[in-house]
Amino acid sequence: MGLHYKILSHPLVIEVMQNASPLHSMISAKINDSGKSREGIQKQAHQVLSEIRSLDHSLYVEFAYHDGVFHYTSNLIHAIERLEMTPIFLKRFPRTATFDKNNITIHRWIQYHYSNYLVTMISVYDTALLMVNAIFGLGIEPRKCNDRTVAHHELVKKSRVKKALDGLDIIMQPYRDPRNFFVHRNIIPGLAILDDLERMRSIEEAGKELNLEAEPVMHPRVVKLLYNSQRRLLIQEVVKEGTRVTDSVYVLFDELQPVYSALSAKIKKRG
Repeated sequence: MGLHYKILSHPLVIEVMQNASPLHSMISAKINDSGKSREGIQKQAHQVLSEIRSLDHSLYVEFAYHDGVFHYTSNLIHAIERLEMTPIFLKRFPRTATFDKNNITIHRWIQYHYSNYLVTMISVYDTALLMVNAIFGLGIEPRKCNDRTVAHHELVKKSRVKKALDGLDIIMQPYRDPRNFFVHRNIIPGLAILDDLERMRSIEEAGKELNLEAEPVMHPRVVKLLYNSQRRLLIQEVVKEGTRVTDSVYVLFDELQPVYSALSAKIKKRG
């Protein structure tokens, strides 16, 4: 069973989909998308929601609540799915003539996908905060959702959700600085020994192009063998961390489900 499927099959996710699906179907039935552009469909959807809001406010509140929870739940599942894909990208380098022409080496391929991996890792926690905000109905603007406003909110601190968030946050700690340096300063994440081996390879290649006669620091075949060995270790680490994150999100969902069920019933009762 894949990592994202483990989350996808969580009882909370099933409950969220069961609550959101009929409401989405009802809204969709009122929208005529025949021959309309994407912008036209979105405009009509807003009109339908405005009509529901004015005619049946309780139904609108119910839809808004479940739609918000569904949105962030889906985003979190997709993030886990991307983490699950990362080892596949790191394991397979599709060397082609186009890649060779544009100097896309295996090391640049790994750098690219590992950088995306770091961004996705931190996005898991950020999306979890957005999901907690939606499920608790805290009403915090998404752009203002952070550890201080959500994880330390009085309602969240009084619940078991806080401990689950703390567990997920601990996993994120080693990734925050590399991710921030990459996103905000364009500093490519370091890959330890892989970077050193790539430098040796680059020096060797440069020497060949300049027709310089010099003994290599390490035989190219040894460099390649070491590189592949370290690459396997990196893949193992990414797999292990992806599993840790998934398990932590699963625990978070366990703690969020009773909160979601209680608020869902309360909203339904009001209607």
